[in-house]
Amino acid sequence: MKILVGFVGIAMFGSFVAFANSSISATKSMVLPESQTVKINKETAKITVLLADESGNPVSGHDVRLISSSNDDLIVPFFGTSVSGKNGEVVFEATSTKNGLVTYVAFDLTANSVLDAKSKVVYFDNGNYLFGNNNVGNSSGPVSALKFDNVPSTVPAGDSTTFTLTATDSQGQTVTNYQGTVKFSINGTNAFYASLPNDYTFMTDDVGAHAFSLASAFKQAGAYNVEARDVDSPLVYGEYTFIVVPKTGNQGTTQVVGSTSSISITNPVAGTYSNPIQVVSGNAKPGEKLKVFDNDIALGSADADTFGAFTYTTSKLSDGAHVIYVASVDDVGAVLEKSKTVAFTIGSGTPEVSGITILPSNAVLPNTKINVRFTPKDLLSKATLSFNGNLYDMSDSGKGYYEASFNAPADNGDYPLTFVVLDQLGSESLIDGKSSLKVSATGSGDFENLPDKGLIGDVDGLTAKAYDRKVTLNWEKPTVNADSVKNYRVYYGISPTKLTEAIDTYTNSTTWYIANLKNDTQYYFAIIAVDAKGATSSHFSNIVSSTPNPSVLSVPSPDVQQGLAGSEAVNELPKDPSQAGPEMLWMVVLSAFGGAFYLKSSKLFK
Repeated sequence: MKILVGFVGIAMFGSFVAFANSSISATKSMVLPESQTVKINKETAKITVLLADESGNPVSGHDVRLISSSNDDLIVPFFGTSVSGKNGEVVFEATSTKNGLVTYVAFDLTANSVLDAKSKVVYFDNGNYLFGNNNVGNSSGPVSALKFDNVPSTVPAGDSTTFTLTATDSQGQTVTNYQGTVKFSINGTNAFYASLPNDYTFMTDDVGAHAFSLASAFKQAGAYNVEARDVDSPLVYGEYTFIVVPKTGNQGTTQVVGSTSSISITNPVAGTYSNPIQVVSGNAKPGEKLKVFDNDIALGSADADTFGAFTYTTSKLSDGAHVIYVASVDDVGAVLEKSKTVAFTIGSGTPEVSGITILPSNAVLPNTKINVRFTPKDLLSKATLSFNGNLYDMSDSGKGYYEASFNAPADNGDYPLTFVVLDQLGSESLIDGKSSLKVSATGSGDFENLPDKGLIGDVDGLTAKAYDRKVTLNWEKPTVNADSVKNYRVYYGISPTKLTEAIDTYTNSTTWYIANLKNDTQYYFAIIAVDAKGATSSHFSNIVSSTPNPSVLSVPSPDVQQGLAGSEAVNELPKDPSQAGPEMLWMVVLSAFGGAFYLKSSKLFK
């Protein structure tokens, strides 16, 4: 939607202050089109907004904006003002360059309220479209999908946005008699930052397409995958990814003629943008004549409205650096005063990589602790590492790189590293094929002469029992080559699909416990067997879960109570106790000290 000078964009709505004392009724006020069919390039749509209070009395002195569900509209006040008169009336004139059904809603800036009433207009360029279009009576098949239409290319963080949801059949035609109820949701981990429309039931007047005006907002920059799904028919749904860009206020550098400027730019802000078309908006003195400059070249003119607000939409800007400012001018175009400048960059594409570092740098042994560092050329909003089926959030080191640490896989091989990055505009990119991690049981990177896995059977019968901050595991030996098992490898994590931690047992005992766990957190466990050459079972054991809890008492097992626990590990002990290391030395020292103390005590009491 393009709005002529005198309007402010949706992003400005939150900055207005009500100037009139009268309160409007969103339900009693009306939005009325003069005609519901308009021929493109031949006619214009005249839409009247009538403001009324709860008693039906007209409300004057309120500033109103007409908002379109289409981005191809041009809207201007018909009588040169968007402020309601004594009869509460504001008339707008709208035109469109594309065929289609457009929904108009009114936003009262003074009352900061969206009117409930809506107006629908069909734009057409010939009779074939008007009578063949499904929005105005053409038949369609049963609904098969929901489609997001008229979505802005980017949405500033914190601003409300408008979009249209259309019910379509398998051929893409609008199902004009659709009256289902739709529910909106977010697919992803950033749902907390999104505000979506409430459940909505399509009405007859919607004719299969409903405009959700200023009904969505996103608090944080990023990519939000929004889903709309029919409550009664879950297979009928639609998805759209909203790109939300940062909005951090006026961060431009100062370049003012005179000590203080009355002109301020609120959009765009300093940064990098993928959209080459920018909306320049801000505030100046009411009625002031303005010019917009880019790199000291005049782009066009604008006028501040009765409240001092102005907006100007640029043409397509070239890639590269841009410095814009807005200046007030006299009747002959001479510059009187300048705003602060705002510097930004127009660019697109995948972020460039300066380097990827893996520590240790050479081939590593299985289960070795690994640190991966990703260094981009430009700052990112977020970086995530995809590795071996797991996702690791990479933290900003503050030193120009993002890093993540994890254990290397238990199996030998060459594992690729894939990075998913989100730039400052919320654009997501995939970077792969740049680096890989080599895992080798010999640490040499020679994968041709390594022991094969699968020589030992799979572990089965895994059970878990929870205690305070620990879980005890028991399992059955493999049924194939059980005698060759040297030890077992325990995998665990907080998801059955992300067993990110691994630890090797000391012996081939079929009992082990994992300590230092978090109470009231559910953990998942799986086991594989390992022989002396490093060969492993082909598959995980059954996966079990358990939740440590301080209320669970650690009761000794029957083996402990009967004095039999540990008998299976006797063969692992040295045959000569003198070979038991520093423990034996301490026993000798303590014995000598005890003997000396006894002799001295004996002499004292004689």
